[in-house]
Amino acid sequence: MGNLRKPVFLAIALVGLMAAAVPGRALAISLEFDPVTQTVATGGQANVEVWLRELNGTLIGAYDISLSFDPSVIGLAAAPVVFGAGLGAPSGSVPYMANGAGSISVAEVSLLSVPELAGLQAGSNELLLFIFSFKGVNQGLSPLGFSGVVLSDEEGDPLDFTFTWGTATCVGDQPVIPEPGTLLLLGVGLAGLACLRRKSAARKE
Repeated sequence: MGNLRKPVFLAIALVGLMAAAVPGRALAISLEFDPVTQTVATGGQANVEVWLRELNGTLIGAYDISLSFDPSVIGLAAAPVVFGAGLGAPSGSVPYMANGAGSISVAEVSLLSVPELAGLQAGSNELLLFIFSFKGVNQGLSPLGFSGVVLSDEEGDPLDFTFTWGTATCVGDQPVIPEPGTLLLLGVGLAGLACLRRKSAARKE
């Protein structure tokens, strides 16, 4: 019996080492904001990209993500989501978006064949899912979080992943940029002041 245990234990250890040598398709995948921290002025607009990283050769065929934020600090921009091209957008996928109170749900399912999907995603260890655009509402700090996330590979099988949260800071008022007409009036006014000074100087002489 003792002589049999040693080969069995060696076989189990060998299988474990072989499994560890296979690139992980799921546990290494990371869902991230880029940048992790973003600043926006009150009344201004800013963007945050949502990426999948550490794919290690895994193809992404679909995703469903709920993104949360503090609506008292930031709000949705007029066009809050721009989809990346990695799943075939705009014509090769079915995108979906729904707004909630302090959240937005973003989903996309690729309609491409596996070879077509590989043509878009292969050769890169990361994938841009979408760009989230928001506007500053009131000064403060808003967390940016993920919830109810579902990732699927090219065959529709679910994938495991890790994720990190981000933050959005709203600061002060958006600086006012003079319009061209305002700049023209300002230039005329300064020129007029310069003429008056010259006339005044000539009279004193």
